[in-house]
Amino acid sequence: MSGKTILILCLVIGLVVIGIVGAVIYSYWSEWNRPWGTAEQEFLIDIEKGMTAEQIADLLKDKGVLKDTTFFLIMADLQGFGGSLKAGEYRISGASSPLEIVEMIGRGDIYLHRFVLPEGITINQVAQILEENQICKAADFLRVAGYGEVYQDTGLKSGKRATAPGSEGFLFPDTYFMEKNAEPERVRDRLMRRFNQVYNELLEQVPETERWWLLEEDGSVPAMVTLASLVEREAKRDEDRPLVASVFRNRLKHGMPLQSDATIHYILGDWTRPLTPEDKLIEDPYNTFLNKGLPPGPICNPGRASLFAAMAPAKTDYLYFMATGDGKTEFSRTLEEHNAMRHRVQAGQGQPVP
Repeated sequence: MSGKTILILCLVIGLVVIGIVGAVIYSYWSEWNRPWGTAEQEFLIDIEKGMTAEQIADLLKDKGVLKDTTFFLIMADLQGFGGSLKAGEYRISGASSPLEIVEMIGRGDIYLHRFVLPEGITINQVAQILEENQICKAADFLRVAGYGEVYQDTGLKSGKRATAPGSEGFLFPDTYFMEKNAEPERVRDRLMRRFNQVYNELLEQVPETERWWLLEEDGSVPAMVTLASLVEREAKRDEDRPLVASVFRNRLKHGMPLQSDATIHYILGDWTRPLTPEDKLIEDPYNTFLNKGLPPGPICNPGRASLFAAMAPAKTDYLYFMATGDGKTEFSRTLEEHNAMRHRVQAGQGQPVP
C-alpha cells in the first residue's frame, strides 16, 4: 500500500471519527437544549449547603431531569459553576432544558415563596404566617423581632432615630416573596425596611408644621405608630380612620383615657369575643381604661391608611366614637351625644337598652 493511499485512508478515518464525535456532541447538545419534560411536570428540589456538583447531578437524575450526569458536570464547569452551585430551593419545570436548569442553579435563582401579611395582625400572627409558609420558624422570628430587641433605624426621613421595644407595629402588612428557611434577622429587616419605605412616602404628604409626632415634646415615631395601631383595630372603613385618629388625639389633649376596646383585646390575645366589664379592669400597662395616654407600644401592625390617618388626623372636636355593627363608625362631641347614639344603635340591633 503506497504512502499516498495510507494518507487518504487516515484522512477518511479521521473524518469519520470527527463526524461520529461531532454527531455525539450535537446529540448531547440538542438534548441539553430541549425541554426535559412537559410544562405540567414541575417540582421543587432542595439543594443543601455543602452539596457537591456530583450530588446535585445525581439528585436531578433521580428526578428524571438528566439521563446521565457527565454532561451536567461538564456544563457546570464550562459555565464556571462547578464548584459554586448555590444552596437553596429551586423550582424545576419540565418546560426548561437541562442547560437552562444548570444555569438557573448556577445563578442562584432560588424559588421565592409568596406570603401575605394582612393589615392589623400582631407580631405573633406574623410569626405564625412565616412558619406556615416555611420562611422561618415562628420561635426564631420572635426571638429576633419580639420584645427585648430594640428597633432602631436612621432610614426614616424624620430627623429622629426611632427606638421601640421590639418590632411590633413596624412589620408592614404587604405581599412578600422570600426564600424558604431564610435567616429570621433578614426576614425581620425585610418587613421593617418596607415599613420605612411606606413611612417615607407618607411623610412627604404631611406638611412639616403638622408633623405632631416630631414636634411635640412627648411625640416620636413609635408614638405615632402606636396611635396608628389603635386606629387600625378600631376603624373598619378607610374613610373613618382619620376621624378615629382625631378622637384619640383630642382625648390625649384633654387628658382623657383613650378607653380603646382594642387594647383590652390585645391584652387578652383574643380579637373576637365580646368584652366584659371585668375585662376592662385588668391591671396592665396596655389597659387604656385604667391608664391615661397611649399604651406602651403598638398593639398590631397597621397598614398604609391607618398610618396616614395617625400622621394627619382629621381636624374635629369629636371625643367619642362607636361602631354601629354594619362596619360604620359614628362620632360624638359629648358624652350625652355618645350615650344617645349608643341607645339608638342598641335599639336598632334589638339589644336591651340600659
